[in-house]
Amino acid sequence: NRVGRKYRNFVLRAIFEILSACKTHMVAKRSVCDITIITIPSMFLVIPLILISRKSFVVADIRDLTWEYLPEDSFVGRLVKTAIGWFVDRGLKSAHAYTVTNEAEAEYVKTLSPCTPCFHLGNGISSKRFHDLVRLPVKLHKADTQVAYIGTVGIAQHLMTLVSAAELMPNIKFKIVGSGIEVASLKKYCHRKKMSNVVFYGSVSWEEILKVYAESDLLYANISENYLTAVPSKIFEYVSTGRHIIFGSKGISRKILSKFRGVCIINPDDVDELINAIDSFDKTSYEDFTDDNRS
Repeated sequence: NRVGRKYRNFVLRAIFEILSACKTHMVAKRSVCDITIITIPSMFLVIPLILISRKSFVVADIRDLTWEYLPEDSFVGRLVKTAIGWFVDRGLKSAHAYTVTNEAEAEYVKTLSPCTPCFHLGNGISSKRFHDLVRLPVKLHKADTQVAYIGTVGIAQHLMTLVSAAELMPNIKFKIVGSGIEVASLKKYCHRKKMSNVVFYGSVSWEEILKVYAESDLLYANISENYLTAVPSKIFEYVSTGRHIIFGSKGISRKILSKFRGVCIINPDDVDELINAIDSFDKTSYEDFTDDNRS
């Protein structure tokens, strides 16, 4: 079944990443360097720190607390999460300094190792992408509303919320740009329901992404409640476009996006709230906030 496949896939991926992490550490150990920076989203990169001696100054660059998102909906799930969390914490305690992207991560490492230096280096986008996005023209009024999602199509994003809204709003065009493990099931659902207003683009070039941004009226993003500490860099891309944004979140990213104008924040995974937000969309108000968000 699907749950069994999920755990098998996770175990295989975990074994592969642990082996890759060990090889990476062995290469780093043979090199002559004063500082070693371990960048995490891959939780397994820190585990070899428990066993491998360190001659250089080690910085753990934490971009996400991915091990905190492991499911706890079964005894096996809780056991796996506890075991991995213990190994990750042991590895992280071996670091001489930390860098984090948000307050939640800072609190985590403060609890883990209160005397170790910790520096806040927030997420963002490259200057080239920012300059490309701020040059997008203001969207002119059109009769049809277009809603786009651009990013990873995974479990955390729960794009079934968007597809369910699209099913109830057949006169609005929805675009999903990106790849991930949920693409196949979402496509299958749309095909079964004979939905013609949802278009899947897959992974496309940056130039194609810019075209989608230019054509869109609304940009949608969602982080499910189980991923409270996640701050996707995609949201900084979104606010640079000058488009209206609907964002489903209860986590730290909700607090960050609330600082920008033209952002409607709703509860995550809530189809009714998403439909209401789209229905209340005012196409004439771009110029009120475009320059503020881009500055």
